[in-house]
Amino acid sequence: MKIPSRGRLALLMAMFIGVGLLMSIAVPASAQNLLELTFRAQPTNKPLERKLMIVLKDGGKPVSDAIVEIDVDMPSMPMMHRVPKTKAMPSGAPGEYSANIILEMPGEWAARVAVDKPRRTTAVYKFQVE
Repeated sequence: MKIPSRGRLALLMAMFIGVGLLMSIAVPASAQNLLELTFRAQPTNKPLERKLMIVLKDGGKPVSDAIVEIDVDMPSMPMMHRVPKTKAMPSGAPGEYSANIILEMPGEWAARVAVDKPRRTTAVYKFQVE
């Protein structure tokens, strides 16, 4: 039986969708080795200043020797309202790092947290500034 060209296209699309679904269900081995990150953007006593708090854990244990960089941008206006990349420093509590940033305006912001040590891990967190 010959499959018409529309039928072949539909069959091919169904196969791609099926493979895509299977790939999205499987967790890659590298994802199992990611660090656990927790993020908070706390207001300070200055209107557009925020204290960014990051807690890092590896298998439930605090990570005390990490290298953490934060890059903050405004998603609605990419590259226009960007905070210079900053390093988060240990805050005193085990596995906790912090950095103060000054934003240009209220709105929704996104912080890209990149950890280079002990393992590379990157996460993006959105936060609102009133």
